[in-house]
Amino acid sequence: MLACLALAVASGAGGAAEPAGDAFDALQAVDLHRGAVAQAMRQIDAAEQRGEAVPERLRRIRHELYPLLSWGRITADGSIVAIDPGRRDGVWGLVLDRGHPLLAVPMPTLTTLDLDGIHAVRIRPDPMTGPWAGVFLVHELSHVLDQRDGVARDPACRAEFSAYVAERQYYDLANAGRLSTELDRTIDLLGLRHPQDVVRLFVTDAERLGDALAALELRLGEPPAASAAEREMRDGFYYVSLVDRLGARTGLADAERCAGMEEAMRPASKY
Repeated sequence: MLACLALAVASGAGGAAEPAGDAFDALQAVDLHRGAVAQAMRQIDAAEQRGEAVPERLRRIRHELYPLLSWGRITADGSIVAIDPGRRDGVWGLVLDRGHPLLAVPMPTLTTLDLDGIHAVRIRPDPMTGPWAGVFLVHELSHVLDQRDGVARDPACRAEFSAYVAERQYYDLANAGRLSTELDRTIDLLGLRHPQDVVRLFVTDAERLGDALAALELRLGEPPAASAAEREMRDGFYYVSLVDRLGARTGLADAERCAGMEEAMRPASKY
């Protein structure tokens, strides 16, 4: 199962993933994520219109996958109910309905699945801010792209690495490169030299790392997370981005950066 991992970095605003509340049902979640991915695609369109060099994976998500994206929900008994007209060989965003048994167990908010040949992103209806829902959907659509291309996840963690790179590239594209700038500042403030330094810091002084990531988010001007689940996903995004930014700065090849990301996830991954 390909999933966007939530990493429990010890920032002051962190917390365990919470069940979806009664105030946020499947249809509201569909509206949120539909609008979020549409805005993300508009950001890519705008960058292309400005003549910017949009990364190939983002361009493929925009032009190959997004036109195939339809929405539906998974009822409590596991049935799939389409909200939009769509194709079986397309791409589906499927939100878990209230009462679904999976909502009673810890699980990622977004998970990419192959449902008997249907390429789908299963969505837990956790409250989330729109721009961040867009970032995380770019991650999952990267996984869908690999599914359709027949790219295996093992042994080189290629799919997960590509998805994290894609979501970070999208965040920079939508925010004038500010994430890379602030990651570099965080690296310098913490005195980090190698991706393994982030892992060691997580193990030996998670509070210091969490404070540094909280300060990074403050400099980025991000609004408060809408739920504990979003908080954890943001922390995971910052943590993996910090690891891979170090790998890129030190000139590591993609295979080495992928291995560094995989090593970083072991002590921090929640699922």
